[in-house]
Amino acid sequence: MASVGLRWPPGRFPGRGWVFAGLAAVCLVLRAPHLDGPLDLRFDAGVYYTLGMSLAEAKGYRMLSEPGEIRGVLFPPLLPALAAAHQLAMGTSDPDTVGHALRWTYFVIFTAYVLAVFWMASAYLTDGYAAVGALIVALHFSTNWHAEYFVAELPFGLVTTLYFGLVGPGDARQVTAGKQPSPSTFLTGLLALAAFLLRSVGIVLLAVWAAAPLRRRRLGQAVLRIGLVATVVLAWQGYIAWVKAEPEYATPAYAYQHAVYQYYNIPYADGFMLVNRQKPEEGFATLTDLRARVAVALKDLAIGWGESVSIGHEWYVGEIAKVNRTLGRQLVPPWLSDAATVALTVLIVAGFVLLAARGAWLISSYTAMTVFIFAVFPAPGSLDRYLSSLAPLSAVALLSLLSWVPRRLGHSTRSARIARLAAAAALAVVLIQEAYTLRKISRMLYHPAAWLDGRGRQRTYPSYAFDGPWRLHTEALRWLRHQSAPDEIIATSAPEWAYLITGRKAVMPPWEPDPATAERLLESVPVTYLVIDQLTAYEPAAADRRYSLGALQAFPSHWRLIYAGPDSGSRIYRRVGGLAH
Repeated sequence: MASVGLRWPPGRFPGRGWVFAGLAAVCLVLRAPHLDGPLDLRFDAGVYYTLGMSLAEAKGYRMLSEPGEIRGVLFPPLLPALAAAHQLAMGTSDPDTVGHALRWTYFVIFTAYVLAVFWMASAYLTDGYAAVGALIVALHFSTNWHAEYFVAELPFGLVTTLYFGLVGPGDARQVTAGKQPSPSTFLTGLLALAAFLLRSVGIVLLAVWAAAPLRRRRLGQAVLRIGLVATVVLAWQGYIAWVKAEPEYATPAYAYQHAVYQYYNIPYADGFMLVNRQKPEEGFATLTDLRARVAVALKDLAIGWGESVSIGHEWYVGEIAKVNRTLGRQLVPPWLSDAATVALTVLIVAGFVLLAARGAWLISSYTAMTVFIFAVFPAPGSLDRYLSSLAPLSAVALLSLLSWVPRRLGHSTRSARIARLAAAAALAVVLIQEAYTLRKISRMLYHPAAWLDGRGRQRTYPSYAFDGPWRLHTEALRWLRHQSAPDEIIATSAPEWAYLITGRKAVMPPWEPDPATAERLLESVPVTYLVIDQLTAYEPAAADRRYSLGALQAFPSHWRLIYAGPDSGSRIYRRVGGLAH
């Protein structure tokens, strides 16, 4: 066969089309209950969407939610361009209307992603193992969450999977001998470029694409590719440098618009050196702090990498507690939850080592460099998102190892049979756990949200993590939309969401421990409305409450409460005048 010996034992399903059809049916079953309503546009998704609004309105690459409509410098532009394309095609930027269309687009991307995982994995594994790899990705909670959240992870995962499906194991000897066709330079380059334009970490795929000809001793082609990659990367970095050199950046619309804690308004590198992103007053990190940060990131990776092809360790903890309650004693130790995910991580790493030893150096090199970036430049709270885009490759590595062991032991030996049974049992447990956890999450963590359909009818749909505080917060913003003037500005922990709901400019409150400084900065905007929310599972909201409440308590005469929801709802204060002292 024309592979590099990584597909063991050799052979394909007699009807591969049925495998694709079956996987497509699985995708439909998984996503059909979640095809109503708009895509989730909170958090990062709101930034992507408002940048897309700016592109659709021919205003350039700007954050329309911000006073002064500053230029975007954090996110690459391909995902905002997707939002802009939908807005232009539909003739509106209404989040409900366009968000509903985006939800269907993401369903198509989700299905294509799962099918691409099987196609890519079948270049390294037998079809049976490749189908298991596709199911691991399809049933994982992160994949399903990203199918309804307008961020780059799902499209990024699709283009990287397609790339490695095209290049295959990449054994230099077989390419040289003509046994393995060289993939299209244009197509693989286009996928690598798309990865970089979706997420900055896509620079790793560009680097792999540029270095690939060196394996075949084609120095001229490698030099050409390196030049193209350098041009693309320097163009994006040059754009950021140009924005920061402009007078507009030096004289922002309000005093703290480019503060280091305004992470959506600054390049990622500008805030990276903070000791604590939620407490900027602690200052910048020393070399010792950075070493400690890397140590914490490696610890998180040891657990999180295994979780990317299984379930979160917190779900293991819950199931262990349930077993112990049933038994009436602490028979199963809680530390087994971490041990299970760490063991999966070890197996994944061993699988990548095996792939590299068998000639599949591209997939192993790409993963190693990407994980290195995650460790050295960690983004707190985002590791599970980032690792999810590696899940197809991690599944291939894990399955490669599990399928190699019986072959190493000899197909007909008792040890090989035991190894095969153990691998089959372990994979069955993983798939059952994922399906069970996904169903449990759907029952526990999805809450009704309201939207207006194409006919103007208000309808409800299930939205992940849209709990009571989020529902009440959104109701408060809808009330404010009718009470505020178009030129008035809102301060809130989720400014892009506030802008999409109200149409008013919105900013984050200043994260200043001194109440007088915070009040002075709020006046510099000037902020008319200050929203104090009760949002949970959202770190910036907790930080905002800490700093904003300090300013309210220090200057009660400057603010008047005009809206108060239930205990778990948001409160809205309106400025009534007065100066900070």
